[in-house]
Amino acid sequence: MTQFTLALIVSGAALVSAHAAQSNPAGSFAEAVELCLRFGSDPWFAQDRFEDAGWHSYKDPDFGSTAFKSPDGAVIALPPTDETYPMWCSVRSGSVSFVNGMAAAENALFATGTPIQREFRDDCPIYFGSYGQELRVFSEGNEDLCSDPTTAVVHVVTMTNPIAGQ
Repeated sequence: MTQFTLALIVSGAALVSAHAAQSNPAGSFAEAVELCLRFGSDPWFAQDRFEDAGWHSYKDPDFGSTAFKSPDGAVIALPPTDETYPMWCSVRSGSVSFVNGMAAAENALFATGTPIQREFRDDCPIYFGSYGQELRVFSEGNEDLCSDPTTAVVHVVTMTNPIAGQ
């Protein structure tokens, strides 16, 4: 009886940990911001990298473009759709806090070796990356404000072609 009970506990713990590993909105959000920062200046590469990371593409009627949903379904990424500058790659979630959105922006820049430079416009943080990139952090559903601490949107805006002139 005790071996059976132990087996049930172990299998239950495995199921719970597998579910917890799949449901990590903050981790998915950070992954998407990092993908946008690295590939947001090329629509094809951005979409390809989201697919490679296991994100599911779909045509989003609200945004009128291809969007990607994280494997846990809690995060939506909107990569650029054409090669017109400035290019926008946006990440949004109602399940990720504003503070985690800021952390995702800072960590993505830190991973590239870019010094963290931040300013505030209308009380919302904007981080500056290399190649004229800006990471703008807002609240989900309120693109002009940062007043909802429970949601986050990060727009990675690439102002100019990062390989022009090289």
